[in-house]
Amino acid sequence: MLKRKLITLLLAVALISPAFGQSLIVEAYDSVVVGDATTANDIYGYSTVKNVSSDSVLVRFKRIDGNYNLLTDNNAICWGICFVESISVSPPSFSVWLQPGDTASASTHVYPDQDGVARTGNITYVFFDSNDETDTVSYQVRYETRTDLSIASI
Repeated sequence: MLKRKLITLLLAVALISPAFGQSLIVEAYDSVVVGDATTANDIYGYSTVKNVSSDSVLVRFKRIDGNYNLLTDNNAICWGICFVESISVSPPSFSVWLQPGDTASASTHVYPDQDGVARTGNITYVFFDSNDETDTVSYQVRYETRTDLSIASI
């Protein structure tokens, strides 16, 4: 009886695990990026996604829109190419196949007003499996413009 329960439990775990398993991790990313409030025209960060599953994954990239402020209202994502600001999700034609263990990089950009005003703002980004949009991993970047930056600190 105990053996049958154990086998049933193992089969249930084997069937449920793939549904809850995530294929992607953010291996590295810039959590804070800084630029001069007067001279910076592009503050950008980089991130790397990794396929940690044993299957190939077709990956896309997006930003979560909304909650923008005077610093983050002009921004763009780059995944293969840099998209115009109005595109928040990489199109299916710009999906990237990641084999098990492979990585790919993206960049994110904010275009400050260069008005000399120090500001901060956050944007959340998401890598996701194009064939299973519940298989996602996200991260957040804090963008800052400062008035106290010297060439040495940059």
